[in-house]
Amino acid sequence: MSIRNLLKPDISIIGSGIIGNSIALSLQRKGFQVQVFDKNQSTGFGTTSYSSGICRMYYSLPVSAKFAWEGYNRFQNWRDSLGLSKKYDVAELNECGAMILKSDISKDFINHTSNIMRQIGVPVQDLDLIETHKKVSKLGMDVYNNYYPLNINDNEFGIPKTRNDLVGSIFMEKSGYVSNPQLAATNLYQAAKQEGVSFNFNSNVNDIIVENEIVKGIHLDNNVFIDSPIVINASGPYSSKINDLAYKDSDMESDINIKCRPMRIEVAYTNNLKDMETTNLEEVNMERDGLVVIDLDNGVYFRPDLDNNFLIGSTEAKCDKVIWADDLDNLDDGLTDQWTNQMYRAALRIPNLPIPSGTNKKFVVSTYDVSDDWTPIYDKSNIGGYYMAMGSSGNQFKNAGAIGPMFADLVESVENGHLHDENPVKHKLEYINDEIDLGIFSRLRKPLDTAANVFG
Repeated sequence: MSIRNLLKPDISIIGSGIIGNSIALSLQRKGFQVQVFDKNQSTGFGTTSYSSGICRMYYSLPVSAKFAWEGYNRFQNWRDSLGLSKKYDVAELNECGAMILKSDISKDFINHTSNIMRQIGVPVQDLDLIETHKKVSKLGMDVYNNYYPLNINDNEFGIPKTRNDLVGSIFMEKSGYVSNPQLAATNLYQAAKQEGVSFNFNSNVNDIIVENEIVKGIHLDNNVFIDSPIVINASGPYSSKINDLAYKDSDMESDINIKCRPMRIEVAYTNNLKDMETTNLEEVNMERDGLVVIDLDNGVYFRPDLDNNFLIGSTEAKCDKVIWADDLDNLDDGLTDQWTNQMYRAALRIPNLPIPSGTNKKFVVSTYDVSDDWTPIYDKSNIGGYYMAMGSSGNQFKNAGAIGPMFADLVESVENGHLHDENPVKHKLEYINDEIDLGIFSRLRKPLDTAANVFG
């Protein structure tokens, strides 16, 4: 059955994750009639739900830092920024602060990102080694020994450097995490519904119709066609497959210069830190003492979690094998050696870390939609009316509230005739009173130099 004449939205968005919902809300507020389609049974049930939810501004690119600062301010004012009444529960930003340990391996990045953050108004403290120790001692962290990022099968694993090159850290009090990322996506869904956006779940897009180099709509299972002059791909790890649908029936070749690919990610959870075997530390209280810690020397990051736990992830250290998840529908969601490597590398920094064993091992397996340079594509395509918000997972959750207004400006400008490829749209960041050039997110760019730009 075809429902071509029943649904004729101005814009069809593929994907009801946190980014698709944010874009839907902002475009509806600009006067477009928006429909969202998602293969899952509800909003945020894809990779959004598995985000570590860390909100921080330490980036190697000024535009990325500005965008994250805007996103942070929106999360600080989450309910008001979405216009949700108090009848809704909303996701909360836990402002615990973040620390990057400073050593030979991290000092260049720290110096670079510290300058960027200070220029845009993010508070940054420089801590010496004694001050760093004081900040993390209640969590049982040892900063007087340091290591190389190695896995446990390496003969050098666990052997401290002959010289402790940890000299201190930087601390950013305006950093933290959202412990319930799925609720954040639901809040955007609720706000979008209030504005009149229609959501269609259990709706699998199996084709994108392109005629004469212009998008005409999308095709769903069960022979359902949605007539739509604008289609936005916000499908997370499936984004490259959706692009393939757009170009397979088109005479045009894709001009996307930045490739994206789904990468398998594994994060681990400790046992309750109160179980640490120690006699000379105060009782651990993550609400009081917890913070986000980036430890490039051990190739891991920590963030507090519920019930006095730590969430532990990889900083994509060179010792970690990259596992591409090209068959997303058959993703191996079981434990691998990655869990063990991350947990034991973390234990080098926290010698009394309570490591779960047997069936008590807690973990999450998901995927990131990773671009060549770990910077997303937020752009039009060379198919008229077809747009992409892709390569965003792993580092864009924090920007969720800011992505919608930015992308809505892009779509509105291009649809009104602005030649974005030649003269990139400039977007005003409302909360931090600044501006960004959207050319950085162009599909046509050369891969950016973003070494150490993403930490989980």
